[in-house]
Amino acid sequence: MARVLEIEGESVDQALYLGLEQMKLSIDEIEMEVLEYGKKGFMGIGNKPAKVRLTEREEAVVPEFILNKDKPKEKPRREKRDRREKREKSEETFVATGEYFPEGTEFVENEVTEFLKGLMEHVGVNGTVKAANTDNGLLVNLEGDDMGVLIGRRGETLDAVQYLASLVYNKDKNDYHRVTVDTENYRKKRENTLIRLAKKKAAQVSRTGKKVVLEPMSPFERRIIHFALQNDKFVTTYSEGEEPNRHLVIDKK
Repeated sequence: MARVLEIEGESVDQALYLGLEQMKLSIDEIEMEVLEYGKKGFMGIGNKPAKVRLTEREEAVVPEFILNKDKPKEKPRREKRDRREKREKSEETFVATGEYFPEGTEFVENEVTEFLKGLMEHVGVNGTVKAANTDNGLLVNLEGDDMGVLIGRRGETLDAVQYLASLVYNKDKNDYHRVTVDTENYRKKRENTLIRLAKKKAAQVSRTGKKVVLEPMSPFERRIIHFALQNDKFVTTYSEGEEPNRHLVIDKK
């Protein structure tokens, strides 16, 4: 039976992290429902904490290298299954373009832009939020000074911000819509770095015949390396370990 936890924090993101730490799970292993967004009072008077409900996902996290093998048919509710498959397919096939807003882009204001403006203000970052609807979903770019605060170590904070923005945008929607949040073109730069790393380590494995174990990465970053090497004739890739220390292995075929 899936575990459920309701937990409070000064903000939604703090409540999320407190809950993940208590449940010893990663973001991709839970579903979150925001019960209360919280309220910041005047000089500490009238503060109201944020409250979220975290539910452990019932489906197991399966290593990517066996995803394409034959599996017994599951019979979850069709609507929930179709929505999950659409979301996963959307996330897996996304490749950062590195070119967010070409000339003539029409910007939009919605619940996501308002949420992110409030989040930036809450953490003391002075900046702007620009968003546009594209074929790749809702693209959002954060601009301002000291954006490193919102990127975090290896983009972990930016991933959390994107996850929260996705929850806000998809609330009460029947279909899943992907939301991508970036700043300072971080995602494209990180993607290029990971692809170069993948090619370099694949060449090393092909030359020595010895597998290479990479540092722990987020599911999104592991996915980039999987795709970069999926057609390599000499190496294969798979994931090992448990979050947050789950890592990717490059091995000889």
